[in-house]
Amino acid sequence: MGTKKKSSYGSCSFQRHNPPRSKLQPSTQKINIYISFEEALKLQFAINERLSAINQYKQSTIEGRRQAVNLVVDLNAHNIAIMPGVLLENPEK
Repeated sequence: MGTKKKSSYGSCSFQRHNPPRSKLQPSTQKINIYISFEEALKLQFAINERLSAINQYKQSTIEGRRQAVNLVVDLNAHNIAIMPGVLLENPEK
């Protein structure tokens, strides 16, 4: 069985994003996020921690294959957190 962590694996701050929040529309398809080198290292470490936790699951099982990285972007706090996630069994396309 894998790790059952419920809290964040780590987070980082970002300086800005484009387009700005005031110009985001339902039709907006992409957001550029600008992260400093030091903060990007924090993000890399957090992603690696989550991947290590996922690696503890047997990938030959459904539970193991459904494990995911949940990237939580908070536009108000200018923060990105890495959380545990699970993929849907039958995702809508």
